[in-house]
Formats: sequence, C-alpha cells, structure tokens
Amino acid sequence: MAKQVINKRLLRSKIMAMGMSQEEFGRMLGMSKNTVSGKINGRLHLYVCEVVKMCEILGITDSTEKSAIFLNGDAQ
Repeated sequence: MAKQVINKRLLRSKIMAMGMSQEEFGRMLGMSKNTVSGKINGRLHLYVCEVVKMCEILGITDSTEKSAIFLNGDAQ
C-alpha cells in the first residue's frame, strides 16, 4: 500500500485559519482529536470520503488547493 502524502503544514494552517482546533475539527468530522491527528500524520488511513468531508468543512473547493494538501509529493 502506498504511503499517504498529506501536506500536514498546509492542512493544519487551513484548520487554524478557520478558527478551529483539531478537537473541534474532529468533532465536525465525527472523530476524536487523536483520530484526526493520526490521519493527518499518516498513522491512520485517510479515506476519500473523509477528504471530501474535510474539504467541505474547510471550504476547500479549488482542485489545485486540494492537490497541494492531499496529493503533495513534498508532504510536510
């Protein structure tokens, strides 16, 4: 299975820009803060449906921005 390549820095900054903590973000996703952290850090599998919901919550509609966060070969 290929390693997930999430740009953690961009995703975290987007969460913060929306004025949310990881705990609040997790609540909106229906998961715990620890689960959100595990998914962001690549310890837990991130499903497409979860990426879609994350984008909806964070107001990410631009495909370039989605790619920069969730398909980034230079993940931070």
